[in-house]
Amino acid sequence: MTRSAELKSVNCSSCGAGLNVLGGGRVTTHVCSYCGAALDANANYRALKSFGELPRPSSPFKLGDRGTLFGTEFTVIGTLGYEERWQGQRWHWVEHQVFSETHGYAWLSVEDGHVTFSRRIRSDVWLSGLRVETSEYPPSVSYRNESYRYYDTTNAVITFAEGEFTWQPEEDQRTQTITALGDTRMLEFSQGSTEREVYLTSYVPAVDIAEGFGIDLPPPMLKAHPLKPVRKWRHTVFVAACSAVFAFMSLILGLILSLHPGENLVSATYDVPNDLPITLPVEITNDRGLAWIGFDSTVTDGWAYLNIVLLGPDGNPRFVMGRTSEKYSGRDSEGKWTEDGSNASIRFHPLETTGTYELNIDIEEAGYWKDKRQLLLDRDDYPHVIRQLDVSVSQGQSSGLAAFLAALGFLVVAVVPLFARGFVHQRRWSGSDWDDE
Repeated sequence: MTRSAELKSVNCSSCGAGLNVLGGGRVTTHVCSYCGAALDANANYRALKSFGELPRPSSPFKLGDRGTLFGTEFTVIGTLGYEERWQGQRWHWVEHQVFSETHGYAWLSVEDGHVTFSRRIRSDVWLSGLRVETSEYPPSVSYRNESYRYYDTTNAVITFAEGEFTWQPEEDQRTQTITALGDTRMLEFSQGSTEREVYLTSYVPAVDIAEGFGIDLPPPMLKAHPLKPVRKWRHTVFVAACSAVFAFMSLILGLILSLHPGENLVSATYDVPNDLPITLPVEITNDRGLAWIGFDSTVTDGWAYLNIVLLGPDGNPRFVMGRTSEKYSGRDSEGKWTEDGSNASIRFHPLETTGTYELNIDIEEAGYWKDKRQLLLDRDDYPHVIRQLDVSVSQGQSSGLAAFLAALGFLVVAVVPLFARGFVHQRRWSGSDWDDE
C-alpha cells in the first residue's frame, strides 16, 4: 500500500500531533517531531517504534525550508543526527533529506559549518572496505571519466531523527561510508545492514545557501574542507607565463652585462717580501660604468688578510676595505680536496669623479691552521703562505646584478602558482585517514 500523493498532513498515531507531509510518494517512514515515533507511511502511519526524546542537533535548516540549489527547488523533509566515535574522540554532523517534485530526493549534509549536496547514483562502481584494507596505495575508482582516490572511512550511528525518509532509520543504526575524493566532487560508498548505495557529493558555498534558501551560515568551525573551492585569479596562468618569459629575458640580459669586461687599466704582479706595502696610482677616465679591482695570490695552505685603501683625486679616502685570500688542500678518505678562495674583488662607481686615484694595499696579517688552531705569522714570515699578489684594475664595467635580481623576482611570480597548487592539494588531503605505514 502506498501513500496518497494528495496527502498534505497527518496526525501522529502515537501522540496525535499534526505533522506536515512534505515528501513525495517514495517516502516510507515519517518520524514524529514531537514524540519521536517512527510511523509507517505506507500503512496509514502506523507506529513502528520510537526514537524517544533525543537531543536535537544544531543545524541552520529545519523541516519545511524551501530553497533553490543548482537551478532546482528543494524542500527539507527530514533531519538525521550522526555521530562517529574513534579512540575517545567524537564527531557530529547533521544530514537533511530534501525533495524536489521534478528531481526527486537528495541530501544536504552540515558539518563544522560546511554544507554538501549528495545525490544517489546508479552505477556499478564500488569501493569496498576489504579493498581499502588490502591496498598498498590509496585505491582509486573512475566514474564518468573522472578519477576518485580513497579519502577516508566513516563508521557512524544515528543519534536523532525527525521528518520523512525514503527508508526506515533506527536509533543507533550503524552505517559505514567510504569516501573517494575527485577534483571537484566526492563519491561516497555507503554500506548499511541491508543495502548499499553510492552518492555523488558536491560542495555548496555559503553564498549559494544564502541566495537559494535565505539562510546565512555561521563561519565554519574548520576552514578546510576537501571539496571547498579555492578562489582563483582568472589571470594566474597568463601572469605566470609572462613572468617566466621576463625572467628568462632578464637572465640573458644579466649574463650579457656581466660578460662586458670593461677597459683594463692595471695588471701587475707584486712580490710580497719586497714590494709590500703597495702604492698604485690609477687613472680613471670613465665615470659611467663600474670600476673593478681584482686580487689573486699564490697563498698556499693558509690565509692572508688584505687591507685596501682607495684615495680619490682630491686625496680623501673613497673607502677602506678588507679582503681575505686563502687556499687549503689535503687528503681524506674520499681522496684529495682543495678549498680555493685566493681570488677577491671590489667594485665601485666613480660617481662623476675622474682623475688619478691612489690604491694602497698591504697585508694586515697572515697565518695558517695547525691542530685546529689558528697560528699568526710575523711579517717577515708571510712568504711561508703567500709570495705573490696579482692586482688588476679596470673601468667601464657593467653589472648584471639588477637584471639578475629582476629575473629572480619574475621567477618567484612564475612559480608561486605551482607552490600554491601544492599547498591547496596538501590542504585538501590533510583530513584523509590513509596511512602509508
